[in-house]
Amino acid sequence: MILMAKDTLQKMIERLQGHANHRNFLWAVLLAIFARSVVFAGAIIWPIPNEGLLPVSPLHPPAYQDISFYLSSLKHYVSASPVELFSQFIEFYQRPLEKQFGHIIAGPVFPGLVALFNIRDGSPLPFAVFFLIVGSVTAIMWLWIMAISGVSRWWIFLFSIAPNPIWFMLILSPDALFAFMICLFYVSYFRDPWRKFDVILWCCAAILALLTRPNGFSLLTFVFVDMIVRHFLYKRHNYLTLFGIVILIILFSLYLYPYFITELRKSLVDTQYFGIRSSEYIAGMIGILPTWLDLLVSWGALAGAKVLYFVGLRPSYGETTMTLVFVRAAAGLVLLPGLIHIIFAMPRRQKLFVALFCLPIFLGPAQDRYNLPIFPLLFLHGALAYQALYKRLRGSWYVVSALYPYINIIRK
Repeated sequence: MILMAKDTLQKMIERLQGHANHRNFLWAVLLAIFARSVVFAGAIIWPIPNEGLLPVSPLHPPAYQDISFYLSSLKHYVSASPVELFSQFIEFYQRPLEKQFGHIIAGPVFPGLVALFNIRDGSPLPFAVFFLIVGSVTAIMWLWIMAISGVSRWWIFLFSIAPNPIWFMLILSPDALFAFMICLFYVSYFRDPWRKFDVILWCCAAILALLTRPNGFSLLTFVFVDMIVRHFLYKRHNYLTLFGIVILIILFSLYLYPYFITELRKSLVDTQYFGIRSSEYIAGMIGILPTWLDLLVSWGALAGAKVLYFVGLRPSYGETTMTLVFVRAAAGLVLLPGLIHIIFAMPRRQKLFVALFCLPIFLGPAQDRYNLPIFPLLFLHGALAYQALYKRLRGSWYVVSALYPYINIIRK
């Protein structure tokens, strides 16, 4: 497998050799590694406060709200028997809609890494170094995709230092790991034709993603839908493969449904967008309008607010300084056009991948941290959108410039 990975990397480099962006890719890789290393070292000296004003640094343990859930899940994996865990799921399914049951247990990947690096009792620095490596490798793979996609070198360099992926590299959460797995899946799944290593890689990436974050279910759904289409259009897959995927969908649906229903209820009631609760949007927030028009406007406003929160154009959840708020939100000026460009210009299969990935996020509490796995795709298409707009405006300017002497003649 290691030899196949080495062969894949070599073929990636060979594909770029002679390409217009070959040299730009190499410089962008150096810039990405340098930027991450500088921020990593800087955060050791000057810890960065998060939205709860807690320090984020390779020398400080994780300080975000969900870390307690992952630590409690680790205790369950260590102390609880499989029968006890199974009984909790049975208890939930006996009364799934009676009350908000809560999250039962996290996937084993992140709690397992917490135990492996012993961040509860030891220094978090080794774990932080691991995240530095994961973040750098993820950036390199996406830079390769950007380099062969025809964007200018300035966009490639800008992506190298984009603050959002660097920030999630620092906070030691499952988000950066999940983003790495999505990147592996995307790079291997959308190769045509597949080689044996590609199939092994995207299968492993999909399974690890499912065991890391609930959003990994989107990958399983995408593979199922895509294979059905490919089966009936091109006769490339047999019914046994589809049957196996259906079994996995059923099993992971039973495992993830408690998480989904809890997040959905939270999204419908408690989550706020621009200071207004979801329940107010859903019930209609403009009392002077007719009911049908009030609901139409309010639901449209909720959908628009979720999109803005998803791309990061939102206020702070806590006491974050305005400088950091603007730095984080600046990416949204690229991601929002990128999302629109994906809808109209992305190939069908990749568009289906993005749509199924975003669907559960928009059903639940949409946040910009959930866009991290597809942040590079949104950024890439944002760059393509701006480049297309620039070419159109430049072409219009050339037309106006050419006609300007004749316009003067007419005016005279």
